[in-house]
Amino acid sequence: MFCPECGAELRETCETMREAYRGEEFVIEGIRHNQCDSCGEYMIDINDEVELTRRIHEEYARRHDLLSPAEIRSIRTSLGVSQKQFEIMLGVSSPTVSRWETGYMQQTLMADNLMRLVGQLPGAATLLMRRAGVTPRKTPVIDFPPGPGASPAREA
Repeated sequence: MFCPECGAELRETCETMREAYRGEEFVIEGIRHNQCDSCGEYMIDINDEVELTRRIHEEYARRHDLLSPAEIRSIRTSLGVSQKQFEIMLGVSSPTVSRWETGYMQQTLMADNLMRLVGQLPGAATLLMRRAGVTPRKTPVIDFPPGPGASPAREA
């Protein structure tokens, strides 16, 4: 196999890869790819590309303390809303929530903060549901930490 940039021969390796994502550099180990020693270009199989992307997203989420896909799904289901309803509440396009919940796409810090708010503050969830005209499929089960004057979760 030859490099599409310079024509030199590529070699298969699992050496360290350096990738930029959202203005940050990530060092990823153990991803199989074909590397050009002449110009530094590489080619990667689609399955290995999926793994590379997943690992970059995981590391980015760890660095920025972002919600995991499972935590996003848990917040949405605790509110009793579908992915489409959650998208309307958050003001994001379809199929954004599906992509967040599968880990295919990384949420922004702003979206992460908004999801944390609706997951922890019953009034915020109710407000967004009303503004979006969303009726939950079931009574929301909103878990929030008790504090002074804390009241039980309200229905939307």
